[in-house]
Amino acid sequence: MPSILQLAVDRNPDVVLFSQVRNASRLERTHHGDYIEAAVERFRRRDGVPLENIILVGQSCGGWGSLQAAAFTYPRVGGVVAFAPTCHGQLPHSSEVKRARESEIAQLAARARFPGVIFLYEGDSYYDLADWAGFEARARRAPDLKIARLARGRVLEVCARCARDSHGAMSDARFGAAFFASHVQPLIDQVRERIRARAARSG
Repeated sequence: MPSILQLAVDRNPDVVLFSQVRNASRLERTHHGDYIEAAVERFRRRDGVPLENIILVGQSCGGWGSLQAAAFTYPRVGGVVAFAPTCHGQLPHSSEVKRARESEIAQLAARARFPGVIFLYEGDSYYDLADWAGFEARARRAPDLKIARLARGRVLEVCARCARDSHGAMSDARFGAAFFASHVQPLIDQVRERIRARAARSG
């Protein structure tokens, strides 16, 4: 379990972490969102968990799928934390893939209504930071959705195994120590406060 996620459980006794493993040899980029949506529906229908209590978290294709699920299916989700979100293969991308990715990011920005944080890294072999240029300005209906862009030097400070590629930076314990308190805990606190506010109104 990556440190930044383990910290969420260790420091918040009311947080339950569900880890999803996708046992398929090959998944297209839309399939990851399908898996995530199926998990959300299970929690909602079987366990009665309100959508607003759920934070979707994912790395790489999991991060991309989390953003897609929140933008297109669950805009009222409690939040999203996406680490290096992409599901378009390694660079360099063909012109067709590049156009598709640009269009999909623009659609995410236009549809986003949820709070959260998107971690992006310079030196990632799967995308360019420039892909997300102007995202915040386009995502006007999601003022609490932030992007944390890590320059290459910062990536190397928090990830010992990122000398060749920044993509897996979140798996290092130093990454968790550097960003949990400032980026993830505030989102958990926001969800908790909204839960309390709803309980107070209904009580």
